[in-house]
Formats: sequence, C-alpha cells, structure tokens
Amino acid sequence: MLGRMTQLTTLEIGNNLIDDNMVKLISEMKQLTCLDLEINQIFNEGAKSISELRNLTYLNIGNNPINDEGIESICQLDNLTDLTVSSLRITSKSAKFISKLNNLTFLNIAYNNIGDEGAKFISEIKSLKILDISLNGISPIGAKSISELDQLTVLYISQNFGIGDEGARMISEMKQLNELYIQDCFIGNAGAISISRMDKLTHLDISENEIQIEGETVIRDMKHLSYLSIEYQCLYG
Repeated sequence: MLGRMTQLTTLEIGNNLIDDNMVKLISEMKQLTCLDLEINQIFNEGAKSISELRNLTYLNIGNNPINDEGIESICQLDNLTDLTVSSLRITSKSAKFISKLNNLTFLNIAYNNIGDEGAKFISEIKSLKILDISLNGISPIGAKSISELDQLTVLYISQNFGIGDEGARMISEMKQLNELYIQDCFIGNAGAISISRMDKLTHLDISENEIQIEGETVIRDMKHLSYLSIEYQCLYG
C-alpha cells in the first residue's frame, strides 16, 4: 500500500514492528525526504535499504537493533541535515562515519557508547547547531572536543558521569550556546561557577549534580535565563 503513495514526502512509521522486509518496500519510495522509523525491528540489512533513499534530509532510526555496520550504510545519505541514531549502542566507529555528513545541523546520538574518541569525530561536523550526546561515556577530554563546535547553539550532554567540574569548564567556553542540558554529570560548585559565566544561555538544566549553596547562588544570579532546572542537588553549606 505505501509503495503506491507516490505523493508522500514525509513518512512517520515509528513503533510499528517494522522489519527489514518492510523497509525494503519503503525504500522504493524514492521521493521521501523525511523518514521516522524509531522503535522498530530494523537490522543492518534494513539500514542498507534505507541508504537507497537518496533524497532524505531527515532520518530517525533510533531504538533499532542497528550497529556500526548499519550506520556505515546510512552515512551514504549525504543530503541529511537531521539525523537521530539514539539508543543503538554504536561506538566511535559510527561517529567516524557520521563525521563525514557535512550538511548535518541536528544530530541525536544519545545513549550509545562513542566515548571521547567518538566525541572527537563528532567535533569535525562544523555545521552542527543542535547536538544530543547524552550518556556516551564522555570525560573532560571529549567535552573539550565538543567545545570546538562554534556553530552549536543547543547542547544535551547529560549523564556523562565523567564530565565533572573540569568538563563543565570546557563546555563553559562555548559562549554562543543558548541552551545547555547537563544533568547528572557530577558537577560541583566549581563547575556551576564556570557555567554561570555563559551569558547567552536562556535555558539551563543542571539538575541531579552535586552543587551546594555557593554554586546554587551563582546559578541563581544568571538573570538572562528564562528556564532553569536545578533539582536534586546537595544544597547545604
């Protein structure tokens, strides 16, 4: 049925038990520019089929059993500007493939295992404006790499437990950021003080860290914020 809908340019078919055979049929819809296949049963063979959709600019394949081999196929889609590959358990090898997508402005690679090496590859995508790299085993070394993305305005880097105060200091060098989501990264007062100097931030989520009264005070003095979450801290003297 879908193959007959030649007028479609956008298809959202997430959470539908789509498998590789179904994806093969979808890959015949060469006119598609936007495709959402999140939370299905697509493996590397299905990823190869998706790579035939050369007009895609938007692709969400998060939460599928695809690994680095499948991402290599996906990265043949060099017109992509918006890519979600979250919760695939991919490694720095995939980050290297993705780094060749020079038109990307949005990348969600959260809940994977790319580490600091992968963060270095991602930092090569200078066109990025929005990045979600949460829960990827990133330390201050990876944070320094990410801080080199000077076009980035929105960054999600939560649940990278090795970030700490030093990583927060690296991220605070990104003076152009408007939104920062850095929950659960073992940030204390020193990291909070660094972040408080980011004078273009309008949205900040720094919840579930280890900030005490001193850090909370400087964050509270960020008068340019329109949104702040600072829940679940150690707010005592």
